[in-house]
Amino acid sequence: EDEEAAPPAQAAADLPASFDLRDRYPQHPEPKNQGSCGSCYIVSPVSVAEWAFAIDLQDRGVEGTPMALSAQAVMDCDEGSYGRDFGCTGGWPHEVYGYLEDRGVPLARDYPYTASEGACQPHEPYVWLTGSSYDYTPDPGDIKAAIHQGRPVTMIMDVYSDLYSYSGGVYQHETGSLHGKKSIVAIGWGSENGTDYWIIDNSWGTSWGDAGYFKIAVDDVSVRDTYAYYFSDIIVSDAATAP
Repeated sequence: EDEEAAPPAQAAADLPASFDLRDRYPQHPEPKNQGSCGSCYIVSPVSVAEWAFAIDLQDRGVEGTPMALSAQAVMDCDEGSYGRDFGCTGGWPHEVYGYLEDRGVPLARDYPYTASEGACQPHEPYVWLTGSSYDYTPDPGDIKAAIHQGRPVTMIMDVYSDLYSYSGGVYQHETGSLHGKKSIVAIGWGSENGTDYWIIDNSWGTSWGDAGYFKIAVDDVSVRDTYAYYFSDIIVSDAATAP
């Protein structure tokens, strides 16, 4: 069962002022699109698995963009064994991390996304994430250390209506009502005009925001009281290769 814990510490002095996993690993996955299904709590851990898969392949010198992984398989096949029945009505990422550790995730090409819960289909897992943990109101230094070590971090944010119109720059909530919570993936950090920010891989498709990504102020009310979800390692099937 997942335990509350922070990742291994890395001294702040060892971390750069800015960092972006996309620069270190140019063969990276694109942001996913959850569609009209409230599945971000599934999509974001699966996106983390995709990043971990891409990083693992590139660290081993395998060329080519890694294949996408299936959030649909996780939605269809949990059978309520990880705290709730996964579906389109929301949930918690740590439950999905438990699934990814125990049962793994197949390729999206073999189990495509439909944005609705269906019956579980036979499939072969390709990737497992191990050693998951989570922390409430985490130290930003812990999040940065994990990202810098090649482990993107799932976070929870409050979504206000002004986020929908984001098109660039550093997002900071200014107007509009609260629409709910959302699971997102932090892949880097930096500073712009004196404002520290996270770089976020979102799940609203590549036509939203900055090609599916956005920057959010580290101290913004949307992420000030957040959970951070970590993993320790990735296990890749012997059959897994880049196309």
